[in-house]
Amino acid sequence: MLDNIYIEDLKIFARHGYFDFEKENGQFFYVSARLYLDFQKAGRTDNLDLTVDYSKACEYITKFMTDNIYDTIEAVSEKLAEALLNKYPSVMEVEVRISKPEAPVDATFKNISVTSRRKRHTAYIALGSNEGDSLKIIEDALKDIDQDSSCKLIKQSTIMRSTPYGGVEQNIFYNGAMVLETYLEPYNLLEFLQTIEAKYKRKRDIHWGPRTLDLDIIFYDNEIIDDEKLTVPHPDMAKRDFVLEPLRELAGYYRHPILRKTVNELADAVGEKHIIRK
Repeated sequence: MLDNIYIEDLKIFARHGYFDFEKENGQFFYVSARLYLDFQKAGRTDNLDLTVDYSKACEYITKFMTDNIYDTIEAVSEKLAEALLNKYPSVMEVEVRISKPEAPVDATFKNISVTSRRKRHTAYIALGSNEGDSLKIIEDALKDIDQDSSCKLIKQSTIMRSTPYGGVEQNIFYNGAMVLETYLEPYNLLEFLQTIEAKYKRKRDIHWGPRTLDLDIIFYDNEIIDDEKLTVPHPDMAKRDFVLEPLRELAGYYRHPILRKTVNELADAVGEKHIIRK
């Protein structure tokens, strides 16, 4: 169970708002932030360096609020939560509340606020390409993902060549995997990865057909999801050596939450081989 530092109702004059006059005139906002981290060692040693300096955190929040301008307090809350996680690596989770008591609403109210709660997740992503300049596409896509404020590329595998899967005649594939730290929840991560695929003109005309870029969520923390939009762990991963071999470079001892076998065990058990070992 994590400890937390709570900053409550930090009063900041800023210029966020949908209307032009809000941006021009500004107004007071009240920011509350709860930072979840383990500061047991800091408490035992009385060492400020082992925790988050809340004075500096207040300065950072104030600078963020005054340096940026957003139309909605939802955006302010979301972006500030991401910024705090990016600023403080020891913080595992944040809760940010943005209060706007002077909001231009024709009603009597005490306050209007929104709250975002974001945490660090670990996702394992498989990637593949067999159209265009595949190696360049994969390289550029990895950079695009890493440059997003909600994602951080932790590690990537060797890029491996493989023969096509599924019986469709097509070019050799280039396959790999990556470990991603992300603040995006599963469906938002799926949507984000699909926007990256679309940037590189991914088409879905032929099942198991050629593609410029394929990005699949293999694992997401230890979650199990199965609906019409998303299935995690990926349903076919245990049959695909071109998924498992790159993945075992990164997380060979990671245990499949349903099959209860490690990636190494699954990779060793695959019958149909597609990785080109030359």
